[in-house]
Amino acid sequence: MAASIAQALQVENLTVIDTESSHIELAMVGSVTRAIFSSENTACEVSPISSSPTLETAYHITNALPEEFLGQLKSLRSCCPLDFSRPTVPRRFFQEWSPLQSEGTSDNAPKDTTAEVVGQGRWEREIHYEGGWVTAGLNAALDRWMEQLGEGEGRPPVGWRLESSPFYRILEYTEGGGMAKHSDGNNVHPATPDLRTQATMLVYLSTCEDGGGATSLFRKKKTKKQEVAAARKKNAKDSNNRETVGTQQSDGDPDLIESVVPVRNTVLIFPHVWPHTGCEVKASKKIALRAELYLVKDS
Repeated sequence: MAASIAQALQVENLTVIDTESSHIELAMVGSVTRAIFSSENTACEVSPISSSPTLETAYHITNALPEEFLGQLKSLRSCCPLDFSRPTVPRRFFQEWSPLQSEGTSDNAPKDTTAEVVGQGRWEREIHYEGGWVTAGLNAALDRWMEQLGEGEGRPPVGWRLESSPFYRILEYTEGGGMAKHSDGNNVHPATPDLRTQATMLVYLSTCEDGGGATSLFRKKKTKKQEVAAARKKNAKDSNNRETVGTQQSDGDPDLIESVVPVRNTVLIFPHVWPHTGCEVKASKKIALRAELYLVKDS
């Protein structure tokens, strides 16, 4: 990532985040990471258009972040104006990278509490800048969460790690809000044009106590070759009088992998290519920090 993005250092049981504008010590917490697989295959595939592996696993993390970090996010939220340009959900934009950083001087790094207006017409919005502490904290947490998984348990391949892009939005769904089934597109960081994001990360900042607002993950559509292979495998099991193992879902959709109801301080990570929906929000407001993740070589 850009040199001006803050570095996160782990010291014994503390995560130390040191930025140009602040120095914050966050106590480590007892987070629990659980991998969510779309099939029996848990290995990372190699992308045909790049030399990097392809993430094929989702993750659900409970007790994910220290309360001090969540408090900082709450304060940050109040600094970012609410944008209503999209009909789906109001959102607050902020980032920790500026085009000025391409010049490579630390003096051009974005400072806290600064903002600029970008876009035109209906797409015009105000972007808030932070100094790097969000990206540093999330990257340190990502390393910690993945370390909780063993080999063959969905952990990224040896020599690779998940890392957050410095572009963020805070999603704020109110009663009746939701999102139809869709897949997310990948993005390229201007400072690293050969690197595309692979996964979406939702950090839930509120609890939907009434059970609304769940994020439902679905299996991505199979190619014709994959459908033929799956049918042959099923027929082979049936001919041997063995029970075909499947996931029973309450809504009857055989492609539904899992639904996760928002609970404050839990995190959901899933590949961009996995279709997903944002179920209708009830009375409890749904607030989530949305980030995009790279799969990068471990330095």
